[in-house]
Amino acid sequence: MPETNENFILISTYPGEESYTLSLFMNNAAKYGIKRAFPVGIVYDIVAESTLKGLDIRLEANRDKDIIASALTLPEIKGCRFKKKEKPNFFNSSSLINTDIGEEKIVVKKLKKIKGVTEDHSTYGIYDVYTKFEAKTPEKLKEIYDHKIRGIAGIRSTLELKIINDGGFIVDEKGRIKKYPLIQ
Repeated sequence: MPETNENFILISTYPGEESYTLSLFMNNAAKYGIKRAFPVGIVYDIVAESTLKGLDIRLEANRDKDIIASALTLPEIKGCRFKKKEKPNFFNSSSLINTDIGEEKIVVKKLKKIKGVTEDHSTYGIYDVYTKFEAKTPEKLKEIYDHKIRGIAGIRSTLELKIINDGGFIVDEKGRIKKYPLIQ
């Protein structure tokens, strides 16, 4: 099995607990091993990058109050592209991708060639690939997703995670927390 670095955690909170959970993570980033976290909506409420596994985060966060209903861990495989700096005033989205059997590496290779794709990771578990992409307008973001990413041969299905513009944060290399409104 390949070495893993950070884990992507997809978190579903109990109703009304999204903001509280994000604040808890932001105020205790080191405790939870959180590098960054953003509210996303749709199927999951929060996507986070952490050194911990989802179950560990869920157990620790629920110690005082039940706030996290489920946490799905998608470990990142070493050697994948990871963008360190985020561009302000850009619209961002992520996608979980299921590929045809054996097509993961080919799909990741094709993702690297798409302008606007800022991260691509092979993963273990339910999904085969995690990708993040950005554009200057919502229309361009939709074009990247609908026509470029979903048009890649070998992709069986996708789940888009649109990042909500308020409430995210990033922990920089010095441990400082930067609140992150994505859309100005």
